[in-house]
Amino acid sequence: MVKIVLDTNILVSAVISPEGPPARVLDMLADGPVQLIISPAISAEYLDVLSRKKFGLSEATARAMVSSLRKLAIEIVPSEPLRICTDREDDKFLECAAAAGAAYLVTGNLKHFPKVFGGVKIIGPAAFLREPAGIDTTG
Repeated sequence: MVKIVLDTNILVSAVISPEGPPARVLDMLADGPVQLIISPAISAEYLDVLSRKKFGLSEATARAMVSSLRKLAIEIVPSEPLRICTDREDDKFLECAAAAGAAYLVTGNLKHFPKVFGGVKIIGPAAFLREPAGIDTTG
C-alpha cells in the first residue's frame, strides 16, 4: 500500500473534471492501491474550499465528500511544523506527508513545493498515474 497526501486542488480539479487525472487518483483511494493520509488541518481545508460557492457544491455535498475521504484515510497529527513551501498554507500538506512517511504528495501546484522532501516525492496527478511504484493504475 502506497501512502499519499492530496493537496486540496486535486479534489477541486476532480469535481470540475470528473474524468481527468485528479479524479482517477481519487478513484484509486477506493480501489485500494493507495492509502490517503490526512491531518485535521487538511480535512478542515478540504471542507472550507469545497464549500465555496464558486465550485457549485452544496455545503452538505462538500461535507459528505470530506466525510467519505476521512473514512478512507488514516488521520495523523503532525508534530513538527515545517516552513518549506513558497505558499505557507501548503506547509500543512508537507508536514502530514513527512510525518506519515508518505511516498507521494500529489498536487496541481508543483511550484509551491520542493521536488522532493525527505522521502516524499512531490508530483502532479498525471505523473502520479504513470508512476511504477507498485501502483496498479489500470482500470
